[in-house]
Amino acid sequence: MNKKYIPFHLKYRPQNFLNIIGQHKATQNLQIAIKKKKLTFAYLLIGQHGSGKTTLARVVAKALNCIDMKNIPCNICQNCINIHLGQSFDVYEIDAAKNTGIEHIRDVIERIQFTPIMGQYKVCIIDEAHMLSTSAFNSLLKTIESPPLNTIFILSTTIIHKIPNTIISRCQKIYLEPIRNQELTLAISKILHNEKIKITNQAMVSLLNLTKGSFRDALSIVETLCIDEKLITMADLTNKYKIPSFCIINSLFEKTCNSNLIDFLSLLDYIQFNQWDEDQIFCALYNNVVKSFISNNHNSYMHSQNLMTLLSQLLETKRSNKFNQFWIPLTTFVLENQLKKRKVEKKKYRKSLQYKKIKSEIYSN
Repeated sequence: MNKKYIPFHLKYRPQNFLNIIGQHKATQNLQIAIKKKKLTFAYLLIGQHGSGKTTLARVVAKALNCIDMKNIPCNICQNCINIHLGQSFDVYEIDAAKNTGIEHIRDVIERIQFTPIMGQYKVCIIDEAHMLSTSAFNSLLKTIESPPLNTIFILSTTIIHKIPNTIISRCQKIYLEPIRNQELTLAISKILHNEKIKITNQAMVSLLNLTKGSFRDALSIVETLCIDEKLITMADLTNKYKIPSFCIINSLFEKTCNSNLIDFLSLLDYIQFNQWDEDQIFCALYNNVVKSFISNNHNSYMHSQNLMTLLSQLLETKRSNKFNQFWIPLTTFVLENQLKKRKVEKKKYRKSLQYKKIKSEIYSN
């Protein structure tokens, strides 16, 4: 590997509060706390992967220990540089996904007993804290409740319910939201401009749907696709990540609502032949139904409201980790509504025959 090459997620990792994308509330609260010296003993950063939890924790550590003492990192002093390089004597970072045992927590607890060497605060960052063992949590409990002077713990997690309530109650919770599409688009566009990479509009929309508010995932996908070429198209995403085109999603939506079983099964066979990601298809179909339901522009017999009800039920099943394939209930939905549609058509046909018969009798008399 070329030593000069830096991966995008490291090259464009935010180094200041202002550069952290889409987390204005979280960064503002921490900046005010640092400025007014109203810091608590422990913070718990909660959010999905790629939302900026570890980055925010490192920025806080730099802001607390920056030599300039302006409550924001200068990123040029020795303390900021050491923290950035992971070489600071006052900042300890534990990846709990790799180091789950009690021995690593005990080692950190022993180190923080001493006063800070280079800066004003000792900061202990525990990434993926929910992966710690029960014994590690028990060892950490007393220290978080009453840590040594000028010591701050920053825990980050994607799954808060796996952290004991005794730990949660002793931390100040800060929630990091999934990054909004508008902010994510702006950030990705700036990076693409710097790297002289172009992307089509459809590819950008698919990229946003694929990453689901994760800046790190977006950078990883962009970096993967631009190795050979400097243009990212919808075809690149389709081939690499098995994402169906908008035409396929729109066609699936139309054929499902129209309850044409033969056309639906033909399209379903084509989708399964191409092995497109079912999760992406489900999310895209659900978004299409929501847009159609809001605009109320679907005037077929089977209104999109019924389809939206079905997909909402499947979404709840998906969230409870009991979600397998959604093709079976979707096919059942199309079949049932085709039968209903035929019954209605037969009823209309019988009424028309009765009307013609009555009309002919009237004219004959």
